[in-house]
Amino acid sequence: MDNHSAIKRLESLTKIHTESFNFAISQGLHYINFEFLSEMIKDKKDWKRENFFITNFYICKPYFYGNSHRQLVIPRQCRETRKTYKGDLIVSIIFKNFKKSRFILKNGEIPIMIKSHRCNLFGMKPKQLIEIEEEEVEVGGYFILNGMEKILRLIVVPRRNTIQLISRISNTQRGELCSVFSASFRSVDRNQNSKTIHLHYLTSGTIDFRIIINKQEFFIPVIILLRSIENLSDVQLFKKLAAFNITDKSFCKRIMTMIKDSYSKCSSGTQKKNLSFLGKIFRFSFPEMKESDLFIGKYVISKYIFIHLGKRNKKKSELLCFMIHKLLMLQKGHCLEDNPDAFDTQEFLLPGNLILINLKEQLNNVKTYFKSVLRIGLKKENGENYPKKFLKEVGNSLSWVTHGLEKMISIGSFLGRNENELSQTTGLSVNIERINFGRFFSYFRSVHRGKYFSEIKSVSGRKIFLESWGFLCPVHSPDGSPCGILNHLSASVVSNINNPIDKTRFIKFLSRFGKRFILNFAIKNSAPIILDGEIVGHASENFLYWFTDMLRSEKVSSNGFLSFDSEIIYNRRDGMNIGPNYICVNSQEARPLRPIKWNKYSGCIKIMSFEKRNRYNFPVTEFILEMITSMEQCLLKIEDYKKSNIKYYKKNFNTHEEIDPVNILSITAGITPFSDLNQSPRNVYQCQMFKQSLGTPFYTFWRRNDAKTYFLITPQVPVCRGRVFQDGLNLDAFPNGFNVVLSVLSYTGYDMEDAMIINKSSIERGLSSINTSNTSVLETDFKKNNTINKYKSHKNRLDTDGLIKVQNVVKKGDPVIFIKKFKKEGIDKEFSICFSGTEDSVVDQLKLNKIYSKKKQNEEILLKIRSRRKPSIGDKFASRHGQKGVFSSKFSQNNMPFSEIGITPDIIFNPHGFPSRMTIGLIIEIIAGKAGVLGGKFQDSTPFRFYKNRISAYEFGENLRNYGFQFFGNEVLYSGFSGEPFSVNIFTGIVHYQRLKHMTLDKFQVSEVGPRNFLTRQPTKGKKSGGAIRLGEMERDALLGHGCSFLLNERIQNSSDLHNMIFESKTGNFLQIKSKESEKKSHSNRHILPRKILLPYVSKYLAIELACLNIKLNFGNFYK
Repeated sequence: MDNHSAIKRLESLTKIHTESFNFAISQGLHYINFEFLSEMIKDKKDWKRENFFITNFYICKPYFYGNSHRQLVIPRQCRETRKTYKGDLIVSIIFKNFKKSRFILKNGEIPIMIKSHRCNLFGMKPKQLIEIEEEEVEVGGYFILNGMEKILRLIVVPRRNTIQLISRISNTQRGELCSVFSASFRSVDRNQNSKTIHLHYLTSGTIDFRIIINKQEFFIPVIILLRSIENLSDVQLFKKLAAFNITDKSFCKRIMTMIKDSYSKCSSGTQKKNLSFLGKIFRFSFPEMKESDLFIGKYVISKYIFIHLGKRNKKKSELLCFMIHKLLMLQKGHCLEDNPDAFDTQEFLLPGNLILINLKEQLNNVKTYFKSVLRIGLKKENGENYPKKFLKEVGNSLSWVTHGLEKMISIGSFLGRNENELSQTTGLSVNIERINFGRFFSYFRSVHRGKYFSEIKSVSGRKIFLESWGFLCPVHSPDGSPCGILNHLSASVVSNINNPIDKTRFIKFLSRFGKRFILNFAIKNSAPIILDGEIVGHASENFLYWFTDMLRSEKVSSNGFLSFDSEIIYNRRDGMNIGPNYICVNSQEARPLRPIKWNKYSGCIKIMSFEKRNRYNFPVTEFILEMITSMEQCLLKIEDYKKSNIKYYKKNFNTHEEIDPVNILSITAGITPFSDLNQSPRNVYQCQMFKQSLGTPFYTFWRRNDAKTYFLITPQVPVCRGRVFQDGLNLDAFPNGFNVVLSVLSYTGYDMEDAMIINKSSIERGLSSINTSNTSVLETDFKKNNTINKYKSHKNRLDTDGLIKVQNVVKKGDPVIFIKKFKKEGIDKEFSICFSGTEDSVVDQLKLNKIYSKKKQNEEILLKIRSRRKPSIGDKFASRHGQKGVFSSKFSQNNMPFSEIGITPDIIFNPHGFPSRMTIGLIIEIIAGKAGVLGGKFQDSTPFRFYKNRISAYEFGENLRNYGFQFFGNEVLYSGFSGEPFSVNIFTGIVHYQRLKHMTLDKFQVSEVGPRNFLTRQPTKGKKSGGAIRLGEMERDALLGHGCSFLLNERIQNSSDLHNMIFESKTGNFLQIKSKESEKKSHSNRHILPRKILLPYVSKYLAIELACLNIKLNFGNFYK
């Protein structure tokens, strides 16, 4: 790839992963270490002031020692040797009051994300990557564990530090008095600690506070919680709650009712009594704590209530009062509820944040171990050797921490107490499949709603709401059970990882406006100003409208103090009474963002320009870019370019404008040509088929050991292409399709429905031929895993070391390893491993990998087999419009139809595939492709490029007419059988086709003799186990319907589990075997002698199973 800027664009799309990991291993480790230090117990009596500190964590780049010097490890080496790409964790430890106080330890290893700051590929240019045989287009964002590529998913979680109002019927099931109204607040601090609190409005007119601590749920009157947070009298409490809406008498009555009701639970109104009341209730969740109720109450307020505010209880009480105020307005109908399934109430759980949560969880597990070792050790040891002995314990415990992180990435499960309220603890990571580059890239742009939503019956979590416009792709979601649960981000969406706004600097900015800004308390007709979930002051409602524009100007300005990813939300009460007035500024991480145009205007209204061609003769410099969130775009005036007209903008002015309409689509969906003309389900299907198509997944194929890979031998770039994604990201470097001449007609009966006919000569020229590579791991522990065989006839194909020579052709049963390993009983034993594949293949590579462990040193052989596959009947092909077809027959070129100029179609497509699927985009692509080939140029097929005044079919049809063809692409074709022209003109053109990974050779299962089940003695099912296709009930009924009874008898009985059994004709039993004496007595009567009958063995197995349940199976007495 020559286009350096295209590589930069691709890397920017994966920065959600890499930047979050960079934050985790830099600032995140610092925050965790600071929290770890602050919570270490420093008991002066027991420790005698000798304290232990972990001052710093540091992660090294991956390296190893070879030839007595240090060498850096690159990801390619880990893929080849099936190792984990990880770096050492260095810990700095200090012991006070010892001569040598500082110790540097190497404890454990942490997996390193590719292209992160700790990766050895970071900062390398494409030319440098090629020199070390890495991928030229290496976007990073994933891990390598045991040679396999894994990625941590983006999980959707509720927004942090934001009040959400909810109205649900399920809230009534929380208790007898609970109503449908509730408010929730997910508090998250810089250490990624997360605690959620809930307020429930009761039918009695009061509000209860709900929290879950150690999987136990508690309900407490909210007034008791307020008194516990801040020492307030009843009068002060009333004024604080009623300050937001003191003119509303019903609002004041409810506050008085809540204050009176709180005395029924806690008789005293002092702060200490209320804290002791809380501690007495929450003591059940902390059985290990022996402190007083007052201490436990303070501990709960500090660690579980609005933890993002730390120990600032006054700020906590202000925020809780505002939360109560919003809930009361919701109940009264003056405030709209929030939709928890909408995208504006959600954010991402980034990979870096998940890693920090896991590291903190593991450190908390070893923290108690540190304390116990220090207490016991410092009492027994008085010498200076104690720190050295303690370092071993520290090293062992910290190695558990790194092992837990590696295990989480490997299996995708969070192993711990889940104190951070993760929405799901399984399915956090997935394996990356490189079928093509588009599938590989879609892993980085996918977001998962959560495992919980995939199991419930409600469809609300699967819907795509208006708030998702521009953030979630409306068509790129799989069909079936994960539909709506697994979504993909739009092409322009990014996420912020910046540090939050400095609060003191923000307050200084507000203080410039003097009396219009009130810092401490709320008064009549004032609205709060919230910064990252903290109320920093109040201001008049008239001031806020102008102040919002001032903040937005600071945001987009290059000299402004607000970062470009800040979120500015002004919720104002218009004539609709939608809620309380307030302005909210958010600057914390994990919020999805997308760019739009921010239009400047001064004095008079100016009409905005959209395209470079300057439709309205205004300069194109009238806008700059602004990053907005989903909640912001709901409150902004954004122009829809498609509805723009000159008369509208003379009366109205929109502050923002969309950059390009295709930005609402993901990269995979945006590549689909003319997708705006297709039926929407077909675009959904195409997104899945694009990820199943075969092409060029990577270029360093000689350095990779993937289990199975596909390479299209003769790929081609499409003639119809999207200018934004296909050219902008230079996806031509990874083509995964081919251009064909397509004719739409019914030609013989082999093209009915989804079937299609392919020209045999096209296949022989290499059309859609692929190479498949399979890599298997063969361990050389021959004593345990291999059988003894002798292949003297194949010894000339083996090398001197007993391994098969590279580039040799192998068939099923041929040996690939043939070694004399050891002597047993004085005889040389020859051990071999045979090739078990069904296709004739070529040995592509043989690699010997040494495995070092504590017990022994072992070797494994990586055998890479390559085979070439031409299209065979039954393989699946698809166009780029979600129309999947099956290869039904191949005709020789002599029997194919041909045109007047001698063009023979490569594929014949049935015309009935258009009306039922309504893929108008395919018709336009055929016409545009034909015009592009005739003119020798690419055609722009980007969606939303053609509109009412510019119809696509007319533009491409006129091009065809200029080249001497019919306007609609029809041609006169002649029959290949008779040579006569068809009675109608045939629609013929050029289209880009894809070959899918669903091939007959992978699924075709036929076996004359195969393995059998040990219990039932029936043939096993499945190609992997060596079996064939199962002949089930539906197949049996179909054969019976055609009268094939003898065929059924041969398949189901004779060729299956026919068994010879002894049957007693008198008793009808074949399980009890009589003695010889009883047989002699009954020899005179021939009708009661045991007879041999033929039955399926599974019938005997059924009788035995029933006999174990004390149920006798009797076939009846045939001779009475």
